[in-house]
Amino acid sequence: VTNGASVHAATVAEHGLAMMLALARGLPQACADQAARRWRPQPWLGGLRRLGGATALLLGMGRIGRELAPRLAAMEMHVIGVRRHPERPAPGCAEMHAPAALVGLLPRADWLILALPATPATDRLVGAEQLSLLPPHAVVVNLGRGPALDEAALAAALTAGRLAGAALDVFEHEPLAPDSPLWSAPGCLITPHVAAAVPDTWQRQTELVSAHLRRFLAGEPLEPLVDKQRGYGPRPSKCYAEERRD
Repeated sequence: VTNGASVHAATVAEHGLAMMLALARGLPQACADQAARRWRPQPWLGGLRRLGGATALLLGMGRIGRELAPRLAAMEMHVIGVRRHPERPAPGCAEMHAPAALVGLLPRADWLILALPATPATDRLVGAEQLSLLPPHAVVVNLGRGPALDEAALAAALTAGRLAGAALDVFEHEPLAPDSPLWSAPGCLITPHVAAAVPDTWQRQTELVSAHLRRFLAGEPLEPLVDKQRGYGPRPSKCYAEERRD
């Protein structure tokens, strides 16, 4: 079984960077003021920040993580990668650590970015305990799979002012329920699982499937293969979109 991660990763990385810049520069507040024809920079001006010089803790160095790390480094961020095989370097990462080091790394993170797959090992990897270790100015970004993040714990932390914000494109249950506290959580920027979407997404996906099929019929090696031993593969679908991304 193959997947389409190679088609989506770069676009997802761009979307993640766009969400981070939007929060750093107060664009959600600016858009709300524009819609209300309101000129009032003072209430949110003090919360503006820059990405340069900040530390990004990137969980997951699959295709999305490997596309995102160099983009963050180009913004002069200090990028710390976390992967199962920390001996493997990745462009853009100033440091690489194993998942066991996560507890010690979280207090250093200005931005915590999840680019994780949905496997038994990543389920609720970031919950209330992990969020409590982040500094209060930290922002959480989820670009991988919804189940890796405890959404209730995140909403509670945002509402209590224990975190500065969040940028979310994926959720455990999609569509996100109208009564989810994330919709109104302070500093939470939501997009509806569209990070991979560009005008030629499905054309590129079709070309990839065709190439896979040609190699399969010719008896040639297939890539990228799904590693079912790690928990990938068929599982009950919680939403239409959740199965679209590696």
